[in-house]
Order: sequence, then structure tokens, then C-alpha cells
Amino acid sequence: MRAATACVAATGGRAVQYGNTAGRLAREALFHLIQAQTEQLREATAEVTLRGI
Repeated sequence: MRAATACVAATGGRAVQYGNTAGRLAREALFHLIQAQTEQLREATAEVTLRGI
């Protein structure tokens, strides 16, 4: 996630365009972040991620 976020930040707005590698990496990172998690782990991930917002 950190590496994908850095790629998107470096690319800027172009990262959301279809076919952009940085955007693809970000989508893949998000998918892999939750794909194999149990419901309890997803809830804990959401709680940690949203803490302080």
C-alpha cells in the first residue's frame, strides 16, 4: 500500500486514467489488502485505518 500510494502521489492526477500503471498498482494493492482477510481482520484494518479521522 505504501509503495502504491507513493507511485500515485508521484504520478498525480494521471494515476486515475485508464491504463496508468500507478493506478493499476493501487487497485491491486487494495484488492490484496482485503482479499484473504477474515471479517474480523477486515474490521480491525478499517478501525486502525480510520483512527484519527
